[in-house]
Amino acid sequence: MARLIKLTVAAAGAGLAVAAALLWGRRNQDAVAERVAQALKAAVGEAASTLLVRAERGVVTLRGEVDEMGDIAGYEAVVRSVPGVRDVDNLLRLRLYGVVTRPAAVSV
Repeated sequence: MARLIKLTVAAAGAGLAVAAALLWGRRNQDAVAERVAQALKAAVGEAASTLLVRAERGVVTLRGEVDEMGDIAGYEAVVRSVPGVRDVDNLLRLRLYGVVTRPAAVSV
C-alpha cells in the first residue's frame, strides 16, 4: 500500500512538473514576443504597433503591412537581433495604395 501511495505521489509530481514546464514555456514565449515588439517599436516607432508579433518555441511570426519593400527585410533584421529568437517567419506584405485588388504575384 505504501508503494502505491509513493507511485501516486510521484505521478502527481511528474504531472505538476510538466504543467510547470508548459506554463514556463508559454511565459517565456510571451516574453520573447514582448521583447520583439519593444525592439520593433524602438527601431521603427509607432509603425510597429500595427504589426502582429507571435512567438512559439523561439520562432517569431510577423504579420502586417509595411509602406516600403525595404521595410520587410529591415524589420526581420531587427527581430533576428532579439535574444531568444531562433528563426523568423516573415509574413509582412507591402501595403498597396489605390489598388482595388491585390496582384496575384509581385516580381522583383
